[in-house]
Order: sequence, then structure tokens, then C-alpha cells
Amino acid sequence: MEGKKEEEQVMSEVHLGCPPGFSGSYVSHFTFSLPSTDMPDERSDDQLKMEMSSSQEIILDEDGDLLLTRRKNKNWRYLNYGFTIRHNITSSLGNVGLQVWRAALVLTEFIWHKSLTSSDFNDIIALELGAGTGLVGIALARVARTVFITDRGMEVLDNCGANVQLNSGLLKFHEPSIHIRELDWKEGWPPNLQTCDFSSQQSLYNNIHRPSKLAVGADFSCFKHKIEPKWEDPVCANGGKWTISCSRGKVDTWWLYTLLAMLGEQFDHGEEICGAVVNVRAKQEKISIWTKNGLDEAAQVSIGKQWKAILDYNDTIGFILHDDAKKHDRFAKSRYQI
Repeated sequence: MEGKKEEEQVMSEVHLGCPPGFSGSYVSHFTFSLPSTDMPDERSDDQLKMEMSSSQEIILDEDGDLLLTRRKNKNWRYLNYGFTIRHNITSSLGNVGLQVWRAALVLTEFIWHKSLTSSDFNDIIALELGAGTGLVGIALARVARTVFITDRGMEVLDNCGANVQLNSGLLKFHEPSIHIRELDWKEGWPPNLQTCDFSSQQSLYNNIHRPSKLAVGADFSCFKHKIEPKWEDPVCANGGKWTISCSRGKVDTWWLYTLLAMLGEQFDHGEEICGAVVNVRAKQEKISIWTKNGLDEAAQVSIGKQWKAILDYNDTIGFILHDDAKKHDRFAKSRYQI
């Protein structure tokens, strides 16, 4: 009988202050430096613009990934903010959440800048999916009302908790405002949508998340109880989806009308519907209705026609089977069109 194979180890790209050859858990001190707008500066406006422009140049590597450059101009006046983060220099593939990723550093700097220069994040309730070391959520907790830090695996979650403790004396947040939880798509947390009162259109309008307020790249779904928004769910496995494209100016209204139609049983074949998904993208948004039995043409066409009528949508829409989407990705062809 063969022995258990060792899990493949991957090395972090971020190992600030770590001794050469070190591979375990390490505590690093990350300093984020933001140009001060309060300190006097003797440089001319033209010189400031030129130096700021060169400092903000976007540099990518051969794979198209962002390269983070150190600041070069020592004459700039900076305000420095520090974070202490425990992270792994190497980890198994299943525990890469123990590592600090460059994307987390970029997002933390963005959040820190916005929190110091605007009120956009003040008193918000934020949910971080796949938080890793918790760096981003900790930064946001300085101004947010509540932050939910979520990931998978007790080792990763315990490390998040340790990092919250490490930074509790440095940031202006109360630890009870940070909640660390296991990321589980099967649970309606947070919030518990089953307890929401959607007895009226106004109540639904006040409680749903507006897609136009979500970050570009976000996917937001509303599915029936115990149905997961994924192809592998047994209820969705043999189904497909109708999809419409819309501008950001219309997405909030069309998303609301879609949810109202599903909850208000406005579809003749409503039992066929699993849920709806909205995809927020830079150029345009997409809203999809997922169904159970993709080969039931009559039911699918009925749902598509009624959906178009509800939205007063005049363009052609297509229905793609999940099986076809899995095989052909974005090249999958529509099984039905109306």
C-alpha cells in the first residue's frame, strides 16, 4: 500500500523581511505610504503632475499581471500606515489563503486611500469573500460599521483571527465589528435572507442589493432555498439559462423586476426556475434566469417570452444549456432564441 503523497507546496510572492530559505509562518510589517495633502510642497504644479503621472504608471509582467513598484522619489511627503500580518511563506495548495497576495496589497492601499480622502466606505457593512490573511478586511474595518471576513478551513480562519488581534492596537476599530466566518455557499449567511420581509414591492426594493452599486466583476445571485448557484447542483445540472444584456442605467430596475416576477409567481412555469444571476462588468451588465429542465422547450420558451414582456425587452435573447456552456464556454450556441 502506497504511503500518503505529500501535498504540493507553493511559495508566496510576498515575503517581506523574511530570512533567506525560510518556509514557515512569519510575521511581516507592511507599511502603506500615501502622499500627504496637508503638508506644504515647494514644487511647481507642472512638476507635481509629471511626478504623479510617472508614479502611477501601470507596469505588467509577461503574463499580464500587475507589477508593484517601490516609490522612487524620496522628495515626496508621505504619511505612513503600518499593518502587522502573520502569513506563510510556503503552503499547500489547499491553504494558499495563509499567504499574502499582491492583489491584497493593491486593494488595501486603495481602501486606505479612499477611507482617508472620502466617506465612501464610512459606516458600510462589508463582506470579504476569500479573505486569506484578512488584510483587506482589517483595513476596511477602520471606517466600516461591520466587516465579515470569510474563507475556508480552520487554519486560515484562525490566522485571520490572529491578524485581527495583532492590529487591534494600531487601527481605530472595535474588534466586535469584525466577524470571522467559514465561507459556505449553502448557508444563507450573511444576511439571513429567509427572515427578510418581502411582503411588498417597496420592502423588496429597500432590501435588495442594487447591481449598479456593486464592484465591476461582481456576480450576485438570488436562488430558491437549498438550490446553489452552480452547474453542479443536482437541481440545476440538467438546466440552462436565459440571458439579457443591459446598460448600468437599467440594470437596477430590470434586476428588481426580475426578482419581483419570480417571487410574485408571474411565470406560468415558475416551478422550472432555479433563480437569477446578475453579472456586473465594465462594458455592460448581464442578467440571467436559470432553469431546471433545459430540454423542455415549451417551458423554457414560455419563461423567456414572459421575461421579455415583463422587462419590455425587444432584442433577441438566447437560452444556453449548462452542459453546452461547460463544454464550449463562451463559444456555446443558444439552444433556443426568441
